[in-house]
Amino acid sequence: MKKGLLFIAALVLTNMTAFAQVDNTLQFVDAAGNVVEDGSTVTGILEHKSDPLNGDYDQISTGLSVKNTSGEKIGVAMAFNLTRIDNGSFICCYPSECREITTPTNSMTTAKLVDGNSLKSLATEWVPTPGAYGTKCEATLTIQVYNVQQTTIVGVPVETVGTFRGDGPTIKLNFTYSDPTGINGVTVNENEGEAAYYTIDGRKLNTPQKGLNIIRYANGKTVKKIIK
Repeated sequence: MKKGLLFIAALVLTNMTAFAQVDNTLQFVDAAGNVVEDGSTVTGILEHKSDPLNGDYDQISTGLSVKNTSGEKIGVAMAFNLTRIDNGSFICCYPSECREITTPTNSMTTAKLVDGNSLKSLATEWVPTPGAYGTKCEATLTIQVYNVQQTTIVGVPVETVGTFRGDGPTIKLNFTYSDPTGINGVTVNENEGEAAYYTIDGRKLNTPQKGLNIIRYANGKTVKKIIK
């Protein structure tokens, strides 16, 4: 009897482990093409934007894309749990639908098909209230994977999103709206010797990029500078 109970317990644990497995058909990747592992925390990137509709404004972005690692079409949606938003709007646009949220909630975008070996930007950002420095936005994103369904419409073969297959990787977003005051007009002392350039989230750059840069000098001094 005891052996039978132990066998049943082991079988339950095995099934629970299998159920918890992550479907890695689609993966989060950074700007350099490196995979962002399941469970990682991503620090937001401060971007300064300007357009005819909204004028000048700041947004905090993920800087990530989503890659289909298979050579075939697959269905995908983005589920997100917005756990904190001090102000402004959280916008999730992936793969082709945008959801704008202003209060903590669980939501997801509509599942769509993406091509095999494709790389699509994860157009997801927080647009904080102007000048509300020091405020935060936190969320988790989970890729949801769907099978492809073969159907016919008026005799024409059509591929559509089929049954849910499983959860892909999950990442946590940690966005902080930092005060950019004093970044403009930084005087560069050539005697200090520039050692390296980095993005606001710590990614090393070969050359300065337009927007906010972190400059680390050979003498150990670190400053922020906006390149226009």
